[in-house]
Amino acid sequence: MLKRISRVVDNDNVTPMSDDTREAILAQNKGLAVQALRVLGMAYKVVAELPATIDSDSVEMI
Repeated sequence: MLKRISRVVDNDNVTPMSDDTREAILAQNKGLAVQALRVLGMAYKVVAELPATIDSDSVEMI
């Protein structure tokens, strides 16, 4: 779901996700995948309050 990402945190610096950054991440992922290595990612979103229903659709709409 890399297409949903709008910002990147790198060494405590938050920057907008650019097409170049997205392509670099995907290339790195592919390079590791051909070595049979798995890539794990983590995403978070800061919200003022929890939605009534916790699922992808309701959380993404906040």
